[in-house]
Amino acid sequence: MQTVSDKKSKDWHLVSMTGFGRGQAIDNEVAIDVVIRSVNSRGLEIKYRLPDELSFMEGHCKKAISDSVERGRVDVQMSLTPLSSACANLVIDVARAQAIITEALRLNDQFQEVLPLTMGDVLGIPGIIKQTQPSLNEEQLTKAAHDALKVALAELLRHREQEGEGLKPVLCQMFFTSTELIAAIALAKDTDTSSRFIRYKARVDELFGSYDISHDRLWQEVALLAERSDFTEEIDRLKAHAEYFAAQCAIGHSKGRRLDFICQEMLRESNTLMSKAFDSAITIKAIELKAEIERIREHVQNIE
Repeated sequence: MQTVSDKKSKDWHLVSMTGFGRGQAIDNEVAIDVVIRSVNSRGLEIKYRLPDELSFMEGHCKKAISDSVERGRVDVQMSLTPLSSACANLVIDVARAQAIITEALRLNDQFQEVLPLTMGDVLGIPGIIKQTQPSLNEEQLTKAAHDALKVALAELLRHREQEGEGLKPVLCQMFFTSTELIAAIALAKDTDTSSRFIRYKARVDELFGSYDISHDRLWQEVALLAERSDFTEEIDRLKAHAEYFAAQCAIGHSKGRRLDFICQEMLRESNTLMSKAFDSAITIKAIELKAEIERIREHVQNIE
């Protein structure tokens, strides 16, 4: 069953939730770097790692990303780097240094063999000398941060598109393998029902052949039993689900959740089909179908 041609499958539009983007903006005083990473998630989840000077950008990041990305966990990291030593100030924590010197002198009084503490020793203690960022113009920072974010987000979206394009041929092949299996099972359906009836009838003859009774009622029950084991509805639903799957792959907006749900429904139908099938060859094909749908679902869970 080639429900969708190879030509139509080329029109599938798949976007991955996995991606990476980096952007940088430089002005006269600072450079701002933005790194954005995204991975699978049930919905849209945005995490931020921003320096204090750029904390005001969280709202801007949320709007820009949510306008462009529908699903995925997105991690945004921003960093700010002064471009010259004039942009940074060195500050000595005098109170901390005084406290350390006082304690050192006290120890020196108790332990006479302690070497005297030099100025170099004090300044070398972590936290004594601090580098502070200058007060920067927020408008200037906002423009630079926006520029860097725009570049990083554009690269992220390109990467997600490329990942989706790479996923498409694999998913298409799996999809067509599944539709071929459904078609093969559908062709064997009538034979399966007929074989089941013949087997049941032979068993009835074996059990009741020596009795002088009318077998008409028995044949009716056998026919009903064989009919209840018919899996025409399951085949019809699998075909409908496959058609809907292909149609969803061709649309432009977010589709990953729907595709995942369709796969769940197809798995349910294939399980029912396996329980009803009488012929071992059909059962084997149903198992292959289920395995193929499972593989499709694994890939679908990375689609936006």
